[in-house]
Amino acid sequence: TMIARLCEDHENAKRLATGLSKLKGLRVDLARVPTNMVFFDVAEHVTAESLVAECTRKGVRMLCSSPGRVRAVTHYGIDAADIDEALKVIRSLV
Repeated sequence: TMIARLCEDHENAKRLATGLSKLKGLRVDLARVPTNMVFFDVAEHVTAESLVAECTRKGVRMLCSSPGRVRAVTHYGIDAADIDEALKVIRSLV
């Protein structure tokens, strides 16, 4: 039943990636966001680990996929408003 709404997850991932690409200190390859997974690199002044920890503390859950790299996944229950809130939280931290 989730396959029918997967397009919404992909749209939310693109929305997240586009928003992240506009934040100083983060790097996102928009061409590499074809699914509901968004990978992005963080700048030297903040570590992926500290960014993920602070985001988690503020209700935005992501994972470190490697040192300096973060993985975010959109899924059922995440909507455009949630993406906007996540971007707001991340913007406040970088």
